[in-house]
Amino acid sequence: MVSWKKRVAIGAQLIERGDELGSPGIGRQAAGQANRRALMYLGRTEDALRSVPLPPSGLSVTVQTQYPAQRALYLAHDGQVDEAKSIIDQFRPISDLASPDDQNSAADLRYLLEAAVVLADKEMVAALTPRFASLTELIHTEANMAFCIGRLVGSAYVLLGDPEKARPPTHRASRPARRSSSDRSSRSAD
Repeated sequence: MVSWKKRVAIGAQLIERGDELGSPGIGRQAAGQANRRALMYLGRTEDALRSVPLPPSGLSVTVQTQYPAQRALYLAHDGQVDEAKSIIDQFRPISDLASPDDQNSAADLRYLLEAAVVLADKEMVAALTPRFASLTELIHTEANMAFCIGRLVGSAYVLLGDPEKARPPTHRASRPARRSSSDRSSRSAD
């Protein structure tokens, strides 16, 4: 497994290589995909945010644009609560996020759910969690990253006060009772 610091170094190499090849934008885009989460976990939120493109209209949210959702996540992890909440709040009126007919991508919704969990935004968490509940056994993958949906959904259910749903389905199933040692010893005496 590659360490967070190594991912940041790889990102720097991608930027350098993009510059060498005359494609600085592509190098920065690849670097951002490779190291944004690492930068966030290392507490370098400003560096992560610099690699997240702003939509042409600033932070205005429209359906099918993951950059504001990513920004909300990084801001939430950095403790910039008001800024993160203002971005999340922009998603509420444009789409029924709880509806399976919603047109936002899974990546957008995952970023929003993760930010909402960090912010303890129970309304947003309650709207989004059911959409991911059937995916808890999967890993969400994108270019240069993999993400455990089960861990995120588990955190969401704990926040919502339903820790039993946070457990994987295989751990919620009833299990046969174990026999006690006294049961085994009385059987062997027969």
